[in-house]
Order: sequence, then C-alpha cells, then structure tokens
Amino acid sequence: MTFTRANIPVLYSQGFNPLPRLEIASPLSLGIRACGEIAAIDTENYFEAEKFKASMNAFFPEGLNIVEAMNVHIPLGRKKHSVSSMLWGYLYAGPDGAPQQVKASEEKSYRNSRIGPEGSVYDLERLSVLAGSRVDVSGYSYFKIYRELYPIAET
Repeated sequence: MTFTRANIPVLYSQGFNPLPRLEIASPLSLGIRACGEIAAIDTENYFEAEKFKASMNAFFPEGLNIVEAMNVHIPLGRKKHSVSSMLWGYLYAGPDGAPQQVKASEEKSYRNSRIGPEGSVYDLERLSVLAGSRVDVSGYSYFKIYRELYPIAET
C-alpha cells in the first residue's frame, strides 16, 4: 500500500496475485526490536533515492522510517546479487549495550544464550543486518558492498 500511496513505480511479480518485487535480507522474528533492516525493490525506471526515502517515510506509520536509500544500476548482462545471498550476519545490542557481531549461522545459538531460562525475546535488539565481503572476516554494511559490486559510472 505504501508504494502505491507514495507513487513509487515499483515492478510487480507476474501471475494471478501480483506482489511488489521486494526482497528483505533476513525477516525479523516476532518480538525482536530492530533499528536497521535491509530490503531491496525493483522499480520500472530510475527513481531518485532521496525522493524515494521522503515519499515512503511520508506514508509509513509512526516509528517506522527509511534512514538510508541508494540506487543500484545493474548493467545488462551482469549478475544481480540478491540481498539475501550476501547475508553475513547481524549486529545486536549486547547485554551491556555494546554492539556484538553475530554470524548468520550462529544467530540461533546467540539468541538462545541471550534469552536463557529467565529472559525474553523482547530483550533482544537487532541493530543492523550485515553483508559478506569477498574476504569473509567480518560483516559490512550492505551499502558498502553494493558500491563495490556496482560502482557508480562517472559521467
């Protein structure tokens, strides 16, 4: 509904029940707070990132907003990397408030260790979703990785 209200020219899937071509890197479990999630959409044509952000934020409910957006042009014939294929892990607020990087493969055990017998899933806060780089040492911002994969052409 927000895409329609914001007049965003998003592409839709084909078929009986068309849906926006929206990909979420790693959908969040119910009850966990989030400060930074990653999603990607395909649009019919170029749509300025700042205009997209402002248009979408105008129609989102209170407490939900887009903080950063960027355009990625994928030249014809180049591989399109999905956001979920680049998932490395997450940045969680630790018990003392300090950020902790957690690999995607270790997330379930990390959550269980944090919740424990006395805790609650509501005590968890995901600060961001991290993408993997060519050297899989630690996670990076999706924006950094996408800028490396699809450099902006100088005109």
